[in-house]
Amino acid sequence: MDSRLSFDAELRVMNERVNLLEALHGKPALATLTSFSGGFFTGKPQTRDHSSFFGIAPKQPGQDRKALKLRFQYTEAGYVLSVKNTGEHYKKFVSKVWLNVFGVTHSNPERPAPFSLIDHNNNTLTRDNIKMTHTPITLMTPNNRYVGRLTARGSPYIYLGETKENAKITFILSVLKPTPS
Repeated sequence: MDSRLSFDAELRVMNERVNLLEALHGKPALATLTSFSGGFFTGKPQTRDHSSFFGIAPKQPGQDRKALKLRFQYTEAGYVLSVKNTGEHYKKFVSKVWLNVFGVTHSNPERPAPFSLIDHNNNTLTRDNIKMTHTPITLMTPNNRYVGRLTARGSPYIYLGETKENAKITFILSVLKPTPS
């Protein structure tokens, strides 16, 4: 890992809030999901706590929610992300936690998800070539898929997960100044 290319940043979306579902909707963020297979019902609905999953929600007037702060740790495979917001999930890594949905996992994951930062010209960015205070980016996974909106039958939430290019989200990346030691 190259600490020179690593940095802390806020990740935002224009006119929407992006964060863990518990920050967007309160804890617990419960979803009652029904399993379907080939048009046939395959079991009774199950309620699951999706509080530690990432999601997106419309901005609402009068709400002052904290922005999602992440540590972008550079590796040769891409940036490994961990949560910098204080609380239960501080320093936990971002990875796929359910189907194609991203969430946080333990502090020492077996397989954290590396992401590439892609600009509007499809160039891969690193800390060296991020020059603007607020940079529009998309996040790409090692499977050459993007981070975008996902929904699940029976869930009231919009998740952040691995999607095709036509469903990708453009994020605003705001690099934070290092705090003096």
